[in-house]
Amino acid sequence: MSAGLPSYQQACLAPDTRNSAVYLVGGANSVAGMLEVNYVSLTNINAPTTRRIGANTNALKWSAGAPKACYAAPSSAQANSVIKVVQFGQGTSHMSFISPEGAIADPTSFTNLEFQSPKLFSWVGSFTGSNYNVFHMYAVKASASSASHWIALRLSFLNSGGSLSDEDTKMYPSSADPLLSVGTFTTASVGDSRGYSVIFDKQGRGQVFSATGSDQATLNNTIPVLILANPTSVNMNEIVLSSDAVSVTMGETGYILDKAKDANTTVLYSITPGTSSTLQRVPNKGGAPVFFPTIATWSGVNLITPSPDTTEDSKAPIGAIIGGVVGGLVLIALMVFFVRRRRTPKYQAAATPVANTEAHAPPPPHPAAGGMTQIQNGGPVVPIQGQIFQAQHQQQQQQPTITYQPPVFDPYAQVQKPDERQYVAYQAPTKFFDPYGGNQNGTPGLLPAANYDTNASQTSPTIYSVSPYASPVPLRTEPDLQQQHYSPVQQQQHYSPVQQQHQHQQQQQQQQQHYSPEQPFIQSATPGAQLPKSPQFIPPPQ
Repeated sequence: MSAGLPSYQQACLAPDTRNSAVYLVGGANSVAGMLEVNYVSLTNINAPTTRRIGANTNALKWSAGAPKACYAAPSSAQANSVIKVVQFGQGTSHMSFISPEGAIADPTSFTNLEFQSPKLFSWVGSFTGSNYNVFHMYAVKASASSASHWIALRLSFLNSGGSLSDEDTKMYPSSADPLLSVGTFTTASVGDSRGYSVIFDKQGRGQVFSATGSDQATLNNTIPVLILANPTSVNMNEIVLSSDAVSVTMGETGYILDKAKDANTTVLYSITPGTSSTLQRVPNKGGAPVFFPTIATWSGVNLITPSPDTTEDSKAPIGAIIGGVVGGLVLIALMVFFVRRRRTPKYQAAATPVANTEAHAPPPPHPAAGGMTQIQNGGPVVPIQGQIFQAQHQQQQQQPTITYQPPVFDPYAQVQKPDERQYVAYQAPTKFFDPYGGNQNGTPGLLPAANYDTNASQTSPTIYSVSPYASPVPLRTEPDLQQQHYSPVQQQQHYSPVQQQHQHQQQQQQQQQHYSPEQPFIQSATPGAQLPKSPQFIPPPQ
């Protein structure tokens, strides 16, 4: 039965594989610890219809007031691909998979690792071959070996065993008071991913890092999950971001949605680190959407007419767009703006949810814990596409804004002299760090020998860092009690890139037979309920 859009304190959105609907995920206000998933049909964009298709109750892990983010599996072309929902906050950092039918797996978590805020969670890499997404995130750790709160995170959409956290990213943001981060990336199949992590602070400055992710890192080898390099100062272009700002990743371009300083409307900014370090305002015609205090209002399609204007329908699927409601922004309607912008389907999109920014503001950096971590209570894995967020607007005391004046000396530019110009012609980094020792022209080096240290840690030489922190000893962890989950593609075992050299001959003999270190099995998302095996189920439109 169809109903209006439900209202959640914190929620996230992800599009379905048919690109004609989205999944809305949020914590129920009426039942403590209940996570709900709704199917929202966009057949009529002006009058979406909604129905609840699943729920999972765990009073110890799900929280209605905790920020959430939804991500699609990188290989979203697969039938029956799943959504991964991530919940943020101290004591509430958990993850789960949601099938297209609405089955929600039991939540899992990393040991001694808390996801601080979706506003500080940059999507910087994606592997379609191994079904990993890579993130650069601000975390709360408990290990004395931590050199920075900024760590790398790789999430698997096939099994919890492939998910890793890694503290050793070689370089770290200089800011002790981050405001917002946005990631960009070019989708890869296997090997290395290429992307950028852009970090903004509360002093009106920003830093761009090139980010090289790897799908070959394991708990027992020395291959980094993510390497940061080539920091560059952002040209803020006299733009001052507010605490309401939320980032949106669309492949090689990152968008920021913020509340306009002179009106209760939404303003959009963009940055494409691969070509320019300048933050720019996105022009539009026909006015901007209102900054709504609640997600219960649907505003229809005539919110923004992008520039240049076009009457042609965009061929970009909803899976390559984002929306959501964050800090009171009706991003679900802003999704139309991105639909109408002609984008190539190769770009997976992600929006970062953010709710009460004061309640979830990160503490000042201090030595914290852990390196690579594992997920606890591994639940069934079920993939989805793109990412969109939602959150009830939290009224905040307005802070006076000051037009940004570039300082004479920028601490972000490590090689800048006090008498030099702050902004120079931008040249995007063309050489990415090769964690395997290859040259900078693209010839890969040999993989380091796998170290099967039962302590899962290893000492590394100190590497120059652009931050005041020393390079940490790489400490990695995987999800605890990891389990192999249901594979959406005909229950085939999926190929593990770490075993590439060891399995080369077997692959030649057994074409299409992928290697996995564990045997797959079916696990129920809820007691007595099997995860669906049929790749054909799609909730019928209302």
